[in-house]
Amino acid sequence: DGENGTAEFSRGQSSTSLMYSDEEKVSKLMRQLKYYFSDKNLWKDEWLVKQLGGKENEATGWLPIRVLLTFDKIQRLTSTKKTAENEELVTNLLQKIDDLE
Repeated sequence: DGENGTAEFSRGQSSTSLMYSDEEKVSKLMRQLKYYFSDKNLWKDEWLVKQLGGKENEATGWLPIRVLLTFDKIQRLTSTKKTAENEELVTNLLQKIDDLE
């Protein structure tokens, strides 16, 4: 784990995707993931709720990490084109978010 409750990720970085420092990217990615699964978003995001296997305000299912990796904002914030590394990063951040709550 990095400082300030962020996970570190430094493998396979693409110089074309480094608009932010690694720590900033991880922080932004973590905030975006929190938002996607927040009550504020889920009550209005019918598609995501359906993917989670729930009805409005009853999302209790699972969402494959590979689906998350198709989201535009997640793609912009991941450091590498390697799917396995992005899956590992997103999985670690989701676990960290779950541990914080």
